[in-house]
Amino acid sequence: MGDIERESTGPHRFVEAVDGIRMVMLTTLSGSEPHARPMAVQETDDDGVVWLFAEHGSDKVEQIRRSPQVGLVYVDGGDYVSATGRAEVVTDVARKRELWNPFAEAWLQCEPEDDKAVLLRVEVTGAELWEAPDPVSRVLGAAKTLVLRRPPGVGDNETVVVR
Repeated sequence: MGDIERESTGPHRFVEAVDGIRMVMLTTLSGSEPHARPMAVQETDDDGVVWLFAEHGSDKVEQIRRSPQVGLVYVDGGDYVSATGRAEVVTDVARKRELWNPFAEAWLQCEPEDDKAVLLRVEVTGAELWEAPDPVSRVLGAAKTLVLRRPPGVGDNETVVVR
C-alpha cells in the first residue's frame, strides 16, 4: 500500500475530482491574513471555472477586489482537493439568473436582478488532489504503522495544472 504521486495538466481532472461536491471553503486575504469561510458551489464549468454567489459589499467581495488570489478547499469523505485561482466579482444579471436557485434566494434574501447579489467567478489555475485509501486499507495501514513505527501513507496524491 504505497502512496502514489502524479501530475496532470488541464482542467478535466480537477472538474472530475470536484464533481458533485456542493460546499467549498473559500480563502481570501484580509490584509496579510488568510480568511476562510464555507460557500455553496453553484457550478463548475468544464474549463475549471467555479461559480459562487455572494453579497455585494461583504468582506469576501471587498477582499477579492483588493487581492484576487484565492484558495478553494473541497472535502468529500476521504478525498480532498485544494485549489488556487484568481477570483473576480461578476454582476451580469443574465448569468445570475442562470445560476439562481432557492438556496441563493434564501441566503441572499433578494432576486437575481438585485445589485445585492453578485457572483464570484474563480478561474482555477492549479489544484492538488488526495484520494484516501478505502476504510479497510486505512485500518490495516494504522496497524502497520504501530508495528513498524513509520508514518502511515496518506493515499494517492496528484498535482493538477489547470492553466
